[in-house]
Amino acid sequence: MIWLEIISCRSVDSKKRKAAKKILEDLREKRVLTAKTEVTLCHHAVLNSDLALIINHNDACIESRGSEVGKLVATILEEYGLVSHSVWIEESLV
Repeated sequence: MIWLEIISCRSVDSKKRKAAKKILEDLREKRVLTAKTEVTLCHHAVLNSDLALIINHNDACIESRGSEVGKLVATILEEYGLVSHSVWIEESLV
C-alpha cells in the first residue's frame, strides 16, 4: 500500500528557507529513509519561501500520525516557519 507524508513549511525569510532546504537535502543525502520510501523536495510555485517535503512510503504498515522520520523533519522545520504535517493514503481511481 502506498501512503504519503506531506510536510510543508511556510517561511517569510529567505535565509531561513535556505537553511531549511539544506537540512532537508542533508537528510535525503544521508539516506535516513528506508528502501521503501522516496523523498521529493518542492518549493511553492508563487511563494518561493515555502517548501514541502513529500515522503512516499510503499509499506503495508501505515503510520497515521506520521513516520519517525516525518515527525523529526516536522520538528526541525518548526524553527524555520509554520509547519503542516499530514498523512495521505493513495486510492485507486478504478
